[in-house]
Formats: sequence, structure tokens, C-alpha cells
Amino acid sequence: MPVYRFGDMLVDPQKYPWGHSFLEWALSFGTTGSYVNLNTTSIISADGDFTIEAMVKLPHGDTKAFVGNNQSQSGRWNIEKRPSAQNYVLRFFADGLGDRVFDTANPIPDDVDTHIAVVRDGSTIKLYLDGSEDSEYTNQSGTLDTSEEIALGDAGVDRGVGADGLLRKVRMWDVARTQQELQDYKHKRLTGREVGLVGWWPFDEGQGDVLYDRSGNDNHGAIYGATWVRV
Repeated sequence: MPVYRFGDMLVDPQKYPWGHSFLEWALSFGTTGSYVNLNTTSIISADGDFTIEAMVKLPHGDTKAFVGNNQSQSGRWNIEKRPSAQNYVLRFFADGLGDRVFDTANPIPDDVDTHIAVVRDGSTIKLYLDGSEDSEYTNQSGTLDTSEEIALGDAGVDRGVGADGLLRKVRMWDVARTQQELQDYKHKRLTGREVGLVGWWPFDEGQGDVLYDRSGNDNHGAIYGATWVRV
């Protein structure tokens, strides 16, 4: 079992399973020039079930993307906070799927820690805010383009549509997580051995230019331009 770094402290999570209550870190991203390159193209399935979840804290303003491989929009995908009418909603843009654009009915609050999740369950896309299902889109067949490297903190690697806020606790699964699972685990620290877990970045380094994948799949990310913030 690895020992994790919390700032200047080394902590054994087996002895001290604090979850979200102990010295957590986030990366602060700007709008351009700051992102994490995960150096891989295919963490989630192009045509199978998946779940992507994260904790975000994003301000009011223009589009703020925080995970994706959207370098050219042709078949690519990304997740973002997007202006819609008078609100700013969670949007999953997936050029390879039926409707292409999937928005929540409710807004993401400005400057508030919010757990978000996008789930593909068969041909259904579900969007969650703070563990509760917000929107569901059925009959969404298609294939995601997985030819570009995945980035965190931007729509794609150095795309220039950055989060302009805080990102942490990113998890990717090759299964469709249920609402109950999302609610039960959104503040729990994982072990890295959970069934279906293909990428887990707890953002527990607090320093340095590498974001480590604790799922055991070694999808470590190179940090560019983002800064560590204790939360």
C-alpha cells in the first residue's frame, strides 16, 4: 500500500482514512496555457459504458472546460461549464454521439465546490450534480473519437478553453456508476482496487509537476501552468 504526500507530511491512508476532511489539494487553472496532459488517448471506452467524475469550483464567466480530448471538435469530447440562457450549466460535448450536446437542466453554482459526473449507460447519457441525476438523454448511440490525448483543466491539450478555476478528485471508470454509488463515494477516498476504476487522480501531491494516477494504470499527467492550492 503506497504512502501519500499531504504537503510536507507523508500519510498512510490505511491508518488515516480521512477522505475529504484532511489536507486536500486542488490544481488552479487559468483560461489558457494551463492544463494536465495525461499522455494517453484511451482511458475510457470509445463505444462502451463509462463514468467520469470530478470536484470543480468554477467562477462566473465564459466557457470553462475541465476534461476532454477536444483538439479539433471532429469526433472529440469534453466536459465544461457553459453559458446557457441566464445560467451556466454542465455540458458534455461529444461529437461522436447522437445529439452531440448534453446539458444539465440546473446550473453549476459559481465559486462553489460541486461534484459532477457524466455517465454513459448503454445508449443513455446521464448528467449528475452533487450526486443527484439532473438530466438523461436516451438513444445516444455512436462512438467517441479516442485518437487525441486527454487533458485535465482544458478542453484538450493546450486547447485554450481552460477551467479558470479549481479541479480535484478526478475519477474515470469503464462502468456506468449508479446514482447511489456516486452519492456514497463522492467524498470517500478510494483504494485503487475498485471494480471498473481505470483512472484516479486524487490530487494529493500538493507540489511538483506530475499528477499521479492512483488506479494502478499509470496514467500519470504532466502539469503545465497550473498551480497547487490547498482546499
